[in-house]
Amino acid sequence: MSDLLSKHLTLGAIKNVLSLHVLLDYFDAKKLHQITNGTAVAATIFQATGSATSSAGFVNITDLKGGKVGFAPQDNGGVVSAMFVKSVDAIPYNISVIQISSILPPPKLRLRRRGRARSTSPR
Repeated sequence: MSDLLSKHLTLGAIKNVLSLHVLLDYFDAKKLHQITNGTAVAATIFQATGSATSSAGFVNITDLKGGKVGFAPQDNGGVVSAMFVKSVDAIPYNISVIQISSILPPPKLRLRRRGRARSTSPR
């Protein structure tokens, strides 16, 4: 979370980044390691809001060699951005909370930084 907060994003931008981390499909540790054909694409809450353009809002999940699973926003050129760390909790086939190694970068989201308030006094 500190990595996200250090970017000094607006509240709206933080909401968009966090909504990119909520997948609209069930993935627990077992399912992640049994992905058909080694890769899957999952829609996110960001995609479901209607604010996403093109492929923004989808996450590629790849079962890599050596038992590792990688995550990447679909619109970032195929660069794996984060790795599966562990399963935190799950209610099978309803909800699963997993930990990944880093924030998924949202390259095509408009991320505005918070700036100083504009002065309203006359010049």
